[in-house]
Amino acid sequence: MICILAISCSYTLCPVRSIAQSRKKQIPALRQERQSPPPDNLIKTDYDRFKDRTAVYLGPMVLPSSSRGLLELTWLFTYDGKVLSLPQEEVAMEFTSTANERLFSSNHVLLALLDDKRTRFGEMKYDVSVSGGKYVENMFMTISRDTLLAVANSKRAEFELGHEEFSLSDSQLVGLRKLADMMVKTPTGNQSFLEVISLIVQPDPHVPGNSEISGDVVNVSGRTLESLEAQITCQLLDGSKHDAYIVEIGNGFDVTLTAKQCAHFSGHLSGQSNSCVVNFKKGRSSVVPSTVNLREKTESERESCIPKSP
Repeated sequence: MICILAISCSYTLCPVRSIAQSRKKQIPALRQERQSPPPDNLIKTDYDRFKDRTAVYLGPMVLPSSSRGLLELTWLFTYDGKVLSLPQEEVAMEFTSTANERLFSSNHVLLALLDDKRTRFGEMKYDVSVSGGKYVENMFMTISRDTLLAVANSKRAEFELGHEEFSLSDSQLVGLRKLADMMVKTPTGNQSFLEVISLIVQPDPHVPGNSEISGDVVNVSGRTLESLEAQITCQLLDGSKHDAYIVEIGNGFDVTLTAKQCAHFSGHLSGQSNSCVVNFKKGRSSVVPSTVNLREKTESERESCIPKSP
């Protein structure tokens, strides 16, 4: 089976070009300080107190490519504040080539073989400058955490960038797994971002023996939450647990909620139940902290509540 992943570069963390720009002053200093290469799985955190934003770096990883120059790979994700409060779904990857000639100007498409499974990352953004008489080429894109995990959990991760081929070492893959863990490692006891204010489980009027679940959720985080999905799990009368199907939130299968905004959610269950739990995810994997506080909607919540699709 051949698996093709097409990945778009819609970098929302910060413009990826700024990785190269912000690291230009740091990386040369780091190179001068070290007498030997640092561990491939070394992760560093940098907090910008003026922007109140934290950047988490892995790398630069020195990659085994041709002898025509030095090829390095740096990974980065960012979040607001000093403490990760919401799981992150995107990570930036940047290749830096330092050589006497341009090696990637005509071709900067990234392909991979992950345990022999073909993955197309696509064409990377490209930038070139000259430093110390050498060409410094930067190629960057954003990938999802799921794609990062696909790389990190591979037994063998091989890449082709332009005409250069290389593999990631075991220690580099360990570093990627650590980075993926850090993207979702929010503190225990973290505040809730969503509040379920109503939850109703009743017989499905259209399918005898089945159940219909509906309710309302409010964004109490004070920030905009994008790409929220609802997952409903219910306990049937026989004690078994099942996930509801056709789960909608707002006017579709995902929704963006601004601060204090409300959305209606609903789902259908094969079987009868009187006990259900709703979880919310940002993207496909990251759970957004929520709490249940059953109550009447306020006037503003009634006005802002996004109904389910007709």
